[in-house]
Amino acid sequence: MYDEVVSGRSRHWVVLGSDAYRRIGVKLDLLRTEFDAGRDVAFSTDFPGSADKAVL
Repeated sequence: MYDEVVSGRSRHWVVLGSDAYRRIGVKLDLLRTEFDAGRDVAFSTDFPGSADKAVL
């Protein structure tokens, strides 16, 4: 943990343990599946021309 703090890498999360890494991976896979399933609905609600002006 000390090495991560002093490494200079600015990260929001530091995963500690292989069990935590696997559980987070499973959750991210589930979230990605739900996210992708809603793509058509999300795009269907765009105001015409608004996607061209999106700020990322």
